Amino acid sequence: MAPIQTNAMLRKNILLALAVCACSLTATAQISSVKEAAQKATEEFTSLYNLSGSQITQMLVIQERRFNNLAEIEPLKTSDELLYRQKLRTIRMGMEASMERMLTPEQRLILNEQRAERRRQDAARLKELQAGAASKQELMNFMLELEAERY
Repeated sequence: MAPIQTNAMLRKNILLALAVCACSLTATAQISSVKEAAQKATEEFTSLYNLSGSQITQMLVIQERRFNNLAEIEPLKTSDELLYRQKLRTIRMGMEASMERMLTPEQRLILNEQRAERRRQDAARLKELQAGAASKQELMNFMLELEAERY
């Protein structure tokens, strides 16, 4: 009987090792995609704000944090859409606050103009809905959808 127990334990260990390898590969792929997305976003912000070398490093950290947070809340997209949208808003606001702290006053002007433009667009779309006699719940859903569209 001892050889049978050893074979059974060997099979369990092999299955466990395969499961660990599969999880490792998935985690590595996710980390890689987060880093790629963060790098791309950093390049876009570098171009937009004309970031210095130290600001690029800081921006990369901000974007990696953003994309890690987005990956963490992804399961909520199907299980709790309202919470998902709220967390999207929180992530965006956190990113903007971090960016604002690292930008120069001249660069903050660009950020503030982007915020103002986004608010103008949101207000125009909201007025369209209100003119259509949308309910309060429909208006709230619309505002949350706007947040989701930004990602």
